[in-house]
Amino acid sequence: MESGTPGVKSTSDGFLSRAVSEKKVAKPSPLRALAVSPSLPRILPGSAGAVSMTSVADFGIRAGASSGAASDSFESMYSEAVAGTLQRTARDSFDAVKILKSADPSKITPENGAEYPKGPFGNSLKALR
Repeated sequence: MESGTPGVKSTSDGFLSRAVSEKKVAKPSPLRALAVSPSLPRILPGSAGAVSMTSVADFGIRAGASSGAASDSFESMYSEAVAGTLQRTARDSFDAVKILKSADPSKITPENGAEYPKGPFGNSLKALR
């Protein structure tokens, strides 16, 4: 069912990945699809460029107290990379991290007085807004 091809077991991508890939946009986002789960669900593998994570707040370069400096160093280093695939991939990766950090559910005030449970489940619900 998640591949969207009834009776065909050999489909390599999920139907949601195909749908996202088909949507034509003027400026594609470096982050086209996101699963808030430990692994990518069967509906998302494919060319859409989906990412799976358990915590939006923990996504990015992890270097303890030096995480911000490490991230800035990597971004600076890759922005000067040889033009081409590596530079574009690095820029897209850093842009995706910025998008996710702006959507960090732990920093979101729910609208309309909604209250979410504390913990991972509540944070996952907030991330879906």
